[in-house]
Amino acid sequence: MVITELIKEQLNRGVAPKLALDHIVLAVPDLKQAMNYFQEKLGVTAMIGGKHVGLGTHNALLGIGDPNKHMYLELIAIDPDDPKEYSHYFFGIKKNMPAAYVATWCLRCETANDMEITNQSMNKMGAKYQHGAVRKMQRQTPAGAILSWQIANAVEQVQASCGQVPFLICWDDFRLHPTTKLAAENWLDFSLEFAAPDYPSLANNLDSLGFEKPAEVRFSAGEKPAINLTLKNSHSGLTFTS
Repeated sequence: MVITELIKEQLNRGVAPKLALDHIVLAVPDLKQAMNYFQEKLGVTAMIGGKHVGLGTHNALLGIGDPNKHMYLELIAIDPDDPKEYSHYFFGIKKNMPAAYVATWCLRCETANDMEITNQSMNKMGAKYQHGAVRKMQRQTPAGAILSWQIANAVEQVQASCGQVPFLICWDDFRLHPTTKLAAENWLDFSLEFAAPDYPSLANNLDSLGFEKPAEVRFSAGEKPAINLTLKNSHSGLTFTS
């Protein structure tokens, strides 16, 4: 995408767009089994999202945190009904995965201009922040509607940072954001921790990009990079790691 004069002006003035947590990606070996597991353990029913046509995956969604902040958990798995063989899948997902793991997370940009500004800024932060060019994606919902968005996400960079560096998304029509279709009883409280030896670097870089960190997210010291996710209802909880 060509950077407009407006974007160049904002970059020159150092104007940081606002970035919000959009969703957390939980890679699972089997989508139906994962949905049943959440139903059994936490009493919530994940909403089928749809198929990522041409990418070999499908997903289901659960709301997390304050519904007014439009955050969700994406359960993503290889689609067994897709006959095509793919050389790689989103977020390093592989066939015959032994268990679910936190793959990565996604920050939401308010506008396409904000998306370009943020992506350009991340490109200057080093190799593991470089997601390449912004591209368009879409999927068809079970109801037949087309949900479309712009995304900056490089599989190699997600894996290089152990999922800690977020990818970017900008929904073409925010009124169709996935959380608007989630039933109130299918929301969970959550906490998300990023542990790393150089954790201040990640926190400071995201802050400089304009990330409005929710209270549920924290950064801490760790011997090696790890993402720890806890999901809770009023009486029980589940923990996953990267």
